[in-house]
Amino acid sequence: MRVIKAALAALSFMLAGSASAAIVVNGDFEDVNSSTPGAGLANGRSLSTLATSGGGWDIYSALPGWTTVEGAGIEVQTNRTLRSIDAHSGQHYIELDSRKNSTMM
Repeated sequence: MRVIKAALAALSFMLAGSASAAIVVNGDFEDVNSSTPGAGLANGRSLSTLATSGGGWDIYSALPGWTTVEGAGIEVQTNRTLRSIDAHSGQHYIELDSRKNSTMM
């Protein structure tokens, strides 16, 4: 009986550890409802309308879950930007050489 109780206690401890918070936030760059980015630095485009109007891209100093560490900013492109490239999921993807190489975290 003690072995079963010890096994159940160990199992519940392991399951509690796996319920931790996500490490990556907004990993597919589809969180566009936040006001975090504001107007884009290159074209003045709002992230929420980027996929439906204008040139289909802009540069931001920060996105929900992401911040520019070095460089000109985070260039967000949409499936409308280049005919040969589409996002892995959704409509947005990132280019890290927006006016020069950039770093984000």
